Amino acid sequence: MNKVEEKHVFVVSDWFHDNEAEDAFPVAVVTSLEVAKQKAQQRAKEAKQEFINGNYSEERLSIQEIDDDNFGPAFSLGIFYEPDGLVEQVSVFEMPVNFGVAITDLTNSGK
Repeated sequence: MNKVEEKHVFVVSDWFHDNEAEDAFPVAVVTSLEVAKQKAQQRAKEAKQEFINGNYSEERLSIQEIDDDNFGPAFSLGIFYEPDGLVEQVSVFEMPVNFGVAITDLTNSGK
């Protein structure tokens, strides 16, 4: 029995960042979880650099993977600043591509 692989949309959400830039998050991409994780890691590094540019001490900033059971992201990274704790969070959420979209199934069209 062939299992049809369902495509998913991964939304990379930067929860604390000022999202006024043209390329601001959240960004939805039809891709794999691994690619979405890479995008989240890239955004976390950019956010860390923004804190450094804002006169935060680089030595006191760290990026760590976190478990966030409250909202159920597939993957989350936190930017932490000692002693303040979590200062920014970048998360990847997964949802079906066909969420709210009509899909025509052509697999049994009789051709």
